[in-house]
Amino acid sequence: MKGELSVKKLKSGVQIKVKGELTVQHAHEFKQKLTETLPGEGSFLLSLREVSAIDVSAFQLLMALKQSLKANGRQLTISWPESETLQNLLAKTGFKQAILQ
Repeated sequence: MKGELSVKKLKSGVQIKVKGELTVQHAHEFKQKLTETLPGEGSFLLSLREVSAIDVSAFQLLMALKQSLKANGRQLTISWPESETLQNLLAKTGFKQAILQ
């Protein structure tokens, strides 16, 4: 399954919804969308609820996103994947804890 990204501008910021695979095959597209939405103000909502696969390239992009937003005084809010397998992966790797700090 290919990854899909949608961007919605909100009065209070921006929302990005990711569906499908968030893997190295789609990292360039994901990075490009993130880069396009970084300028601006307000909240940054990232929905990963419908992500079916995630890898280290996505983790790296998400950590870079968090750092960029923090440097600009913005906050990142993430809706985590619904998949129990992905929830376990995020917990066991420590990624969820790292992104929340």
